[in-house]
Amino acid sequence: MKMLTTSLVAAATLAATAMLAPGTTATASSLGVAPRVAGTGGAMVQGAVVDQRGRHVDDVEVQAVDLATGDVVASDLSYASPDNDIEHGYFALRVRSGSYEVTFSKPGYDTETVVVDRARREKAGIGEVELTKRPVASDTDARAPRRVELGDKVRVSVRVSAAGDPATPSGSVVLTAGRRVVERGQLRDNGTVVLDLGRLGRGDYTFVASYAGNDLLKGSSSARVPVEVYKPRRRH
Repeated sequence: MKMLTTSLVAAATLAATAMLAPGTTATASSLGVAPRVAGTGGAMVQGAVVDQRGRHVDDVEVQAVDLATGDVVASDLSYASPDNDIEHGYFALRVRSGSYEVTFSKPGYDTETVVVDRARREKAGIGEVELTKRPVASDTDARAPRRVELGDKVRVSVRVSAAGDPATPSGSVVLTAGRRVVERGQLRDNGTVVLDLGRLGRGDYTFVASYAGNDLLKGSSSARVPVEVYKPRRRH
């Protein structure tokens, strides 16, 4: 878990938002209610949450813990904030003067902590807080004709996907036959690649496609793909 220490400054780095009455509890943007400011006090801590690729992240739980008492004094969920020209990932907490540990957490992401020293009765911004999205499982599927006539080219089509995740597969795929690397290729934008093995000699082959993964997706390997290269019988 990373630790970042910052002092709130008088000039706000983000535009101020309208405030709810003290004691108002924010609700999730996914429920159709956009929270404004959570907590009570005269100092406002605000900013935006992004992932490691700079994409703004909504529905991140943001909590401020008073370092003097250990109590949670304010909480919010990041959300879209048209009033602040921030499409997604905005958060705002109201706190009293003091020092706070502000945590940012969401399932599937590493938790981030920011220590805010000497919060005063003024509006100020933390800026962008980066949460690292943990890699999710990928699925690699490889297909080829079961039988290929001798003299024809052998092509293996590979598709990499991540079920239920918007991450786009990118990176390289390696095709092996046993321990031997047969071909390599880079995935296209749609997560596919066609590996051209050229004309192979007569015989039986078994290929496996392996995806290396990237910062958002874990690597994976396909099932075995059998291919028979055969010589057709001559007709008399």
